Amino acid sequence: MTETTDAQAADVKFYLGNDAITNLIKEARSLRRNGQDNRLRQGGVYCKLRTEVERYGRNNKGLSYQQAVGQTGVPWSTAERFRQMFELVTELTIPGDVFLILCEEGANIAEIKTALGATFGASIKALLQQIQSLDVADGKAVADVADKLKKLISRAPAESDLETLQGDLDTLLAELPTVKGAVESVDLAEAIHQKQVEISESYAKPMRALVNALAPFVNWSPQKVKDYMTAFEEQPLSSKTKVFNAATKFASDMATDIAIVKEAEQ
Repeated sequence: MTETTDAQAADVKFYLGNDAITNLIKEARSLRRNGQDNRLRQGGVYCKLRTEVERYGRNNKGLSYQQAVGQTGVPWSTAERFRQMFELVTELTIPGDVFLILCEEGANIAEIKTALGATFGASIKALLQQIQSLDVADGKAVADVADKLKKLISRAPAESDLETLQGDLDTLLAELPTVKGAVESVDLAEAIHQKQVEISESYAKPMRALVNALAPFVNWSPQKVKDYMTAFEEQPLSSKTKVFNAATKFASDMATDIAIVKEAEQ
């Protein structure tokens, strides 16, 4: 196995020890800079990167997959979403242009799979042949299939339903001691990670609303609010949970105080 040159190592900030990993990181960076709708192509790169990092890591001390993704400049959750898209298209043998045009119609099959969980396979089965043979130039047919896909989700999870999301995560974590086999372990680990991402993203919207509401009282500029939310979103889930719970208590206490004042005025 060949090693990186000094120039390549400098390009990815530090020595990686493997040309394939270095080149995949560089390709992912290039795709990100292009700004094109190349999500599936990026997904393919992350699939290869994950495989290469795991293969190289068996006998060498190098980057973890998450560290390698960090070198691309693409957020972890975004890279994972692209990778999962690519894997789904490959798994279901769906043409890439079909997948993307259905996304444009509001029917992202990867997101539908996440929403449906274990029931996805049975739910998608009746539509799979239509999806695989769909003519992207036939607008009516595309819209029809997209509508059918969207109807597979009877109820989208509420953005603020954090209690349900946390319950789902607790259930997954409880399964850890019972897992047997490498494949099952990887699947469960990915399910736990996905649920943590969902919880993490659910914190952002109410936190942004609260910070925007408080900004005038603490003399924060729009840039200061933006910087705070960027820092908040980069925190690990445990830190986000702590900050979010404190913010929730603060908002609740403030609402209670206002209610008491109003009651006293009546």
